[in-house]
Amino acid sequence: STQFRRLRALASVPEEHYVASMCSKPFKGQSGQGGKSGALFLKTHDERYIVKTIADHEFDCLRDILPNYLMYLEENRASLLSRFYGAYALTIGHSTLRVVVMGNCLMGAQSQVYDLKGTTEDRWVDPVQHSVLKDTNFSPYTILLEAGRVDQLRRVIQDDAEFLECCGLMDYSLLVGVASSADASVDGAGGGADVIESPPSLR
Repeated sequence: STQFRRLRALASVPEEHYVASMCSKPFKGQSGQGGKSGALFLKTHDERYIVKTIADHEFDCLRDILPNYLMYLEENRASLLSRFYGAYALTIGHSTLRVVVMGNCLMGAQSQVYDLKGTTEDRWVDPVQHSVLKDTNFSPYTILLEAGRVDQLRRVIQDDAEFLECCGLMDYSLLVGVASSADASVDGAGGGADVIESPPSLR
């Protein structure tokens, strides 16, 4: 659609590059360990995009909020919201599969990935069995930011949360990837930061 084209243009994604990523080679398989929805996650061959299956009501919700979502991102370039670049309905026989295409904000080698919701209730998983960890797994660590970036990050998260609230949406989280300095390649709006183990007084 025109709106998704504008979203791709906003992220400086040339149409021919998008088509090449999506269509030139098969997707890479990936399990849906990051959530309870049972959704299937796939990556494009160049790992630039994530293709995720979604339920019908989620597809309809994205369609309904798309104009406001586009306007919000045009006015808030530093937003940490997931970047949606396409939504498709694939009909095979009598079944329809609905998917969204998102930018992969964690390209490159990540030693750990955390899905943070700001609560510790039922927010621990076994690191041996899960590739995406949760808040309680992250509790021994502290994120160190440069001076001035704390307030900036707080404002961005607050603005994003208020936008989602205006759309009647909840159950969102902050995805954090941890990589060594040599391997870090983060394509998200938040940039990089240091993650250290906290002394007991800071936990």
